Amino acid sequence: MDDEQYNDLYNEQNNDSIHEPNYEVDNERPSIRGFRRCMHPVIVFDGTHFKGRCGGTMFVATAQDENEEVYPIAFGYVDSENNLSWEWFLDCLKGALGHIDDLVFIFDRHSSIEARISKVFLYATHTICCWHFSENINKRFHRKYIVVIMDKAARSYTELKYNRNMDELRNLYQNAFFYVNDTEKVQGEDNKCCRVHKPLPKIHTATAYVDT
Repeated sequence: MDDEQYNDLYNEQNNDSIHEPNYEVDNERPSIRGFRRCMHPVIVFDGTHFKGRCGGTMFVATAQDENEEVYPIAFGYVDSENNLSWEWFLDCLKGALGHIDDLVFIFDRHSSIEARISKVFLYATHTICCWHFSENINKRFHRKYIVVIMDKAARSYTELKYNRNMDELRNLYQNAFFYVNDTEKVQGEDNKCCRVHKPLPKIHTATAYVDT
């Protein structure tokens, strides 16, 4: 049986999955319906790299319910993480979800995700994961108190609290303050990490990190 025959047979027997050479995505229909009907329109992306003989990367799209529990939407297995594989995964997800107003995506600062989201989901808002951003700041400046202040600023619900935290950060460590501001203005879109400036209702979800 060649690859084309295998793909046709697999897709015929697994209606909720899409399989292509080196790629496979599982978007269970009950999960899609549950997300559209019950969840905030916020999707978190992340990927994990497999080690060993098989290798490859697992893409994950999840949401968060009212109890702050992880709600799975779709999984994709690809040979490697790159522009092509992310575009394929996003295309499959868009086909499963259909149009959703005010859709928001949260992810790590991965250039492939950001570029392909802008291409596939033209009107969606995409933001930086606070947890990953905090980890980047910690690695860059090696000061825990900077991470704490930045996290408070990113999660602030009001302009007043946001400005207080940013003023504190600027007074304590200007380089970190400028780094946060520069990151917020990637590709000309201001405040991609901070909740208070998002043009949507102030949702709770702020991170792509899943504690397992």
